[in-house]
Parts: sequence; C-alpha cells; structure tokens
Amino acid sequence: MRLTIIVVFLLLQTKLIYSQTSLKEINLAYGKHKVGYKHYTIIDSTRTYQIKNEFNNQFIYRPIPVSVWYPTKIDPKNSKQLTVLNYLETLKEEEEWKNLPNEFLLDWFSYLRNTPQNKAHLKEKTSAYSNTSILKSNYPLIIYAPSLQASYIENFALFEYLVSHGFVVISCPSRGTNTRLLEGAIIKDVETQSRDIEFLLK
Repeated sequence: MRLTIIVVFLLLQTKLIYSQTSLKEINLAYGKHKVGYKHYTIIDSTRTYQIKNEFNNQFIYRPIPVSVWYPTKIDPKNSKQLTVLNYLETLKEEEEWKNLPNEFLLDWFSYLRNTPQNKAHLKEKTSAYSNTSILKSNYPLIIYAPSLQASYIENFALFEYLVSHGFVVISCPSRGTNTRLLEGAIIKDVETQSRDIEFLLK
C-alpha cells in the first residue's frame, strides 16, 4: 500500500508540474475516506512580520496561514464540496492580496495563466468538503513544506488522495523571515520555514 502511494505521488508530481490537467483526467484511485478541509490563520507571537502590500511599514506578529486535509464524514445539510476556485481564494491570503476580486485571480499572479482552459478548471469540483469534522481515530500525519516561495495548496489533489487513504495533511506557505518574499535560498530562509513547521507541530 505504501509503495503504491509513493508511486502515485511521484507520477502526480510530474503530471501537475508539466501540464494543466483536468482533475477528472488525473483519474486517481481514491480510498474509502471522504476528505475534509479547513483553512485558518495562526499567530506566532515570538516573531514579527511586515505585510508590504498594506504600505504602512507596520510590524505585526507573524501570521501563518494553515490548510488541513483530514478524513471526515459528510454532513448533507452543512458540508460544501470545494471547487478549484475555493482553493485559489485561500491563495489570495497567502499572497497578501486578500481583497483581490476573484475575476482577476488568473491575471494577477505571474504563475497562473488566464487561458480558457484554466478558467474552466476554476469551476471543477474537488474531492474535499468544508464544514466537516475530523473522524475520531488515529491517522498518520503528513506535514507538507512547500518549496522555494511555493504555495501550500500547490498539490491539493495529492493531499486529497492521501487523506482518502487515511492520512491527515497539514501545510503552510513558504514565506520569508520578515516579509512574504524569501531572500534567496539562504540559511535564514531555511531556518524560518523550519520554525513555521515546528509551530504547526505544536
């Protein structure tokens, strides 16, 4: 089972990096668990941080946006199936443009492309649901640390797949020490991400 998951992980990484594939075309063999998703922000009061986009030079305690995927039971009355757009809405917080209208998402961030294909992907339903609770059991935890300046939702399809097979996945963005931008793969950046991951563990 673990070998199968590792193989799927490697194949999915390649697929997501080099193509813009519909979720239906990925055609993963999901497990027995339904997938719950929560997104929230925690504050590390031991470190300071500056949101450059607010143009006020004010330092605040370090905010850490967190996304969690977990096995769940769907509540037909309250649970909502997420779309790709719902994930990109959390990206606005990560990129510190939280008031950006959704219609500008594909134009605003350089790594997204405003193509007819990508516009269609925004409406696609994912395997995750909001407004759910984690099933009471013991699950292996995977903490995902994004690569250099990468998003914590960059592999959401993989996370949903892992959760369906009985894992919990938690992640936060890869961001710099004093501001969102990293300083260039230096030791300081590595230490900052390590402290963010340590904070998630706590």
